[in-house]
Amino acid sequence: MQSIGSKETPPPLQGFLTTRSPVVVRELSAEQLTVLRRGKDGHHARVVGTKAEIQGTLRLFPEAFLSSSVLICEGASEVGLVRGIDQFRTAGGKVPMQAVGVTRVDANGCDNLYRRANAFHSLGYRTNVLRDDDKQPDRGIEETFSKAVGAIFRWREGCALEDELFASLPADAVTALLAHAVKLHGEELVGAHITSAFCVETLEDALALHGRPDVFNTDQGSQFTGADFTAVLAGNGIAISMDGKGAWRDNVFVERLWRSVKYEEVYLRA
Repeated sequence: MQSIGSKETPPPLQGFLTTRSPVVVRELSAEQLTVLRRGKDGHHARVVGTKAEIQGTLRLFPEAFLSSSVLICEGASEVGLVRGIDQFRTAGGKVPMQAVGVTRVDANGCDNLYRRANAFHSLGYRTNVLRDDDKQPDRGIEETFSKAVGAIFRWREGCALEDELFASLPADAVTALLAHAVKLHGEELVGAHITSAFCVETLEDALALHGRPDVFNTDQGSQFTGADFTAVLAGNGIAISMDGKGAWRDNVFVERLWRSVKYEEVYLRA
């Protein structure tokens, strides 16, 4: 590429180079690249162009530009899930996704999803997206994309990938997942994540049922100091109050109340 002046301005000659190398795709500028796409009425050559969205996508995912179909995944979790499904199918004798021209792309978040998808779709690639439903993309952008490509892949209303897995899998599979997570990360860390998620869900339910308090007081347990929990409080304009570390006297009234509930009701009647 250097020998034919690909990096010189203006270029000394006009050259045509066919390639399936991601290195070439990454090194050349978008205006130097043309993709050949097959449509219903034959093949068409499309100049990649100089749009910033396409140029940035080109640099990040050159391998995808060498495919015929691209699945834009919201994040690494979705990419990992699809890869695992592909490996499972391949072990059973099915053809791998890559062998039929499908590449997975990590959009790195919902905000980038359709920016990446539209970059590929505008160049004639067969494109679709896989996303969570706990955070919504711009409705107008999604509707425009859906009209062009058809139905997109997303989890049920309000569900993230983790929600969908636990809601869809049988109890034995959920137990196996938890056991594998404990093996990888340890029981203490897994337990802390489960406790944190439970506390966030309980807090959101309480706010929906009983309204927003002015102040919310907790101790300094990790489930209450985590970003997910405090973000719910901050997002609702609630002042965050926490006891001193190990200082039960800071909230002695509530501590005594729960002691009475446990010893006089729960332990005697459970």
